[in-house]
Amino acid sequence: MRELGYSKRQAREIAARGFKALACPDPSEDMSELVSLLKRNTEVLNRVERKLT
Repeated sequence: MRELGYSKRQAREIAARGFKALACPDPSEDMSELVSLLKRNTEVLNRVERKLT
């Protein structure tokens, strides 16, 4: 989970309670975090893909 961009706290919460543990009451407030997580995840996947080819 850490390699996918989640903080140590977030990774611990996900492991304990699943992704719903990260649910935000107002999704519009969480959009910037979602965008940054998607960017980091894309970078990680691109690195993995380069190593495999």
